Amino acid sequence: MGNNIRNTGEEMEKLEKWKKDLELIEDDLKDLYIAKSDFEKLSKDMLSVKDCKSEDEAFLDSFKVFAHLVLQGYVAFIVMGIRRQLKAGDNSISLYGTLKEILKEILKEIEQHHQCISKSYYISLYQHEDVKFTNLTRNLEKFSDEEKKAVNEHAANSFKENLKKGAEEDWEEIIGDSEYLPSEVVENDICKLKDSTKGIEDLADKYIAHHDRERDNIGISLNTIDQALENLGQIWSKYHNLLEGGPLKQEELVVISTTLTSQFNNQKFFDEFEIWLKERLCGKK
Repeated sequence: MGNNIRNTGEEMEKLEKWKKDLELIEDDLKDLYIAKSDFEKLSKDMLSVKDCKSEDEAFLDSFKVFAHLVLQGYVAFIVMGIRRQLKAGDNSISLYGTLKEILKEILKEIEQHHQCISKSYYISLYQHEDVKFTNLTRNLEKFSDEEKKAVNEHAANSFKENLKKGAEEDWEEIIGDSEYLPSEVVENDICKLKDSTKGIEDLADKYIAHHDRERDNIGISLNTIDQALENLGQIWSKYHNLLEGGPLKQEELVVISTTLTSQFNNQKFFDEFEIWLKERLCGKK
């Protein structure tokens, strides 16, 4: 099969919708990753303050209350954020809902074999004119303009051919020999998403969002929350890359970066917070 996009206008509209939905989901996940990073910094500050009054029992009792309040707020924020990605509805956008839409589309069109997400579409993402390569002209001063142009065209074609080969290898290793994204792959990712977040979803539904009559004894650790958040990021990254271009292998998936989304100087805030705590709780400056 060639690598030309064969999607119809209707199919391209679906692809664009999923891309936009994943952009909104990315923003939501970034907030969760930032909260996780901020909580880790805050925990370090609080522990340093605790150490300076480690023999003061009255202080430690008050400190436990404060630490518990911080922990409750963090867990509630993260758990509800993860829960948002597990709910599907007509007016809600979530990672689970997007995967279900993709799966539904695959199952609906599987007999016609013209599903939106295909091997040819994925490979075509690496063949656009705006895919850049390293310009070699600076090393060709002795050559004529025509010769430089020929060398650069050859380099560009070789570069794109290598990209194409890498994309084909990625698709075959992760998706298999199918020309289209198989329903089994999406179903497995849905199961992974639900399995890794089941306890978290129960905690959100039965303890945080509602006071359930039949509350189970749900034990959730911070490590469980961290792992669920990492799984969300990896699954998001996989489907983002399928639609926009990027590696599909799990070890190469880039977990969502929060570097550019922070709106203030986090480190300055935590430095000042530690000073504030020590002034009030430890009598230090």
